[in-house]
Amino acid sequence: MPTYTPISEHLKPLDSNAAYGLMNTGATAFISAAHEGDGDVMTCAWNCALALNPTKVTAVVFAGHYTRALMEKSGYFALALGAVGNVEAVQKLGCVSKNKDPEKLEHSEVEFFLAPGWKMPLPVGCPAYFICRIVPEARNESEYNLFIGEVVAGWVDDRVATEKGEWRFEDAPRELRTVHSASGGRYYAVGEAIRVGR
Repeated sequence: MPTYTPISEHLKPLDSNAAYGLMNTGATAFISAAHEGDGDVMTCAWNCALALNPTKVTAVVFAGHYTRALMEKSGYFALALGAVGNVEAVQKLGCVSKNKDPEKLEHSEVEFFLAPGWKMPLPVGCPAYFICRIVPEARNESEYNLFIGEVVAGWVDDRVATEKGEWRFEDAPRELRTVHSASGGRYYAVGEAIRVGR
């Protein structure tokens, strides 16, 4: 089991229905799951917002992934949006399977913490975290590896977003800007704000 650090003072609870706006950037995310003391974290570029009130999200997690088995056993998963400051962790945790290295998390040299009330390992340094209850859709899961999750809890870093789920990248430290996978170990950080109307 990895050693967990305390939760950051900058992480503020987020209304689960405010998570929708934070998912709209299409950031590469970490997916965490845990069951009976066993936890794992992997990377997922195929995730997005699905619905409002309650906020629902989707994530594609292929059969055979260790994290997927934990998701299916527990009925929950967490999404944590990857950022410039932890992009190396995004790459590491996406390239090593716990099926091959049972001590993947310990060997990753990534720092993790536990959110209040939850046992899933969450990587330090993400701008937003969402705990999701799986909405069972057997056909989607078996044919498309597509999971639907209802956001039941969340936290946002107050240096980069509001507790109402509004990004403020233009005023945030660069390390908290979300990253977007372009494959082959290449990522792009979210750029400048462009305001239209209002």
